[in-house]
Amino acid sequence: MATRSLLDAIDIPGRSMTMTWHNGQYIRQEHAAEDVAAWRDYLVEELAWIEASCEVRPVVALDHLSEIAVMINQSFGTHVLDAANIDIPSSSG
Repeated sequence: MATRSLLDAIDIPGRSMTMTWHNGQYIRQEHAAEDVAAWRDYLVEELAWIEASCEVRPVVALDHLSEIAVMINQSFGTHVLDAANIDIPSSSG
């Protein structure tokens, strides 16, 4: 079975359009083919850097936060500890 890669997902030929909601109204933005190609090239470069620089490892998301983590989230927002709120299983077991 073939899997679809992120690179396949960003392979958008020609021009494109996006729709967003901002300040109570829809905003439509059209993107020229040249802009789409430049954006794709940028993403290809970023993906290549990530693949060369990063290691994919299995993790387990915690079901509860420690008392200090709750205080940090309340002070700085819920995303401040996203990277720290995981448990990387040891390779031994």
